[in-house]
Amino acid sequence: MIPRNKWLLLAMMWFVAGAYGLIFRETTSADAPPFPHFDKMAHGLLFFVQIWLLCKTYLHENKHIPLVALTIFALICAVASEWAQAAFTFTRQADVWDGVADMVGAMVALYLAKQIENVRKNRMNTKA
Repeated sequence: MIPRNKWLLLAMMWFVAGAYGLIFRETTSADAPPFPHFDKMAHGLLFFVQIWLLCKTYLHENKHIPLVALTIFALICAVASEWAQAAFTFTRQADVWDGVADMVGAMVALYLAKQIENVRKNRMNTKA
């Protein structure tokens, strides 16, 4: 069960904004990236923040972070967003490397959240 707190609300808002940016907002020639592979960084950051916010819902409540479930969620979102870009947009296409960047961002967020969870757990054990 996902804890219901402000972090969940922020995660849901970020999800909607990300879906809009990836799928529903068409790019134009004026939207040229500022440097090569900028889109990979944007994908990684988008997924990092999404998964970080979901991890925060658990950290805020001092609950165990469901790493496997969040990894599966990130993978489903990465595949679905790339498929949707190919299927529903005219100016975007599916890119395996975008999906890789998505997963790298998600894994970094999970790693950092797990480290924080471990530090908190160790502090609790040393106080007892």
